[in-house]
Amino acid sequence: MCVGLSKDGSNFEVTFESTGDWGLITTEFWMGDNVHGVPFDEEGSLDLESFPYYWCNSTGETTHSTHIDFKWAYLCEEKDEFSLAVVAQVTVGKMSEDGLAIEGTEIVSFAWNMRLTFRMTPLAGLISRDMCL
Repeated sequence: MCVGLSKDGSNFEVTFESTGDWGLITTEFWMGDNVHGVPFDEEGSLDLESFPYYWCNSTGETTHSTHIDFKWAYLCEEKDEFSLAVVAQVTVGKMSEDGLAIEGTEIVSFAWNMRLTFRMTPLAGLISRDMCL
């Protein structure tokens, strides 16, 4: 999972990518100003159904990208940098020759980063390089 900021600073581009003969089946992620906002269920497990960003496909896609609005501008006010927390789950599976997921080959993995840091410069505005988990 890689997170990059658009050139105009209005949104993030989030990209998931699989390699080899693995294809993406689901991608789910949460992003917020701190990790305390991550949704949990009553048993204390991650509540993935409450993650706001979800994608599902079993036709052999190896890349999925989405854009989300940059709604954390208040973190930038009068600061040189700001940080966000990200938690993600991705399910991949082996793909058949016809490009469909082979049942029973699914692997679920999690990624998290408690700090994605973006820097501000006086002349250029928001500066970011892609952050990959």
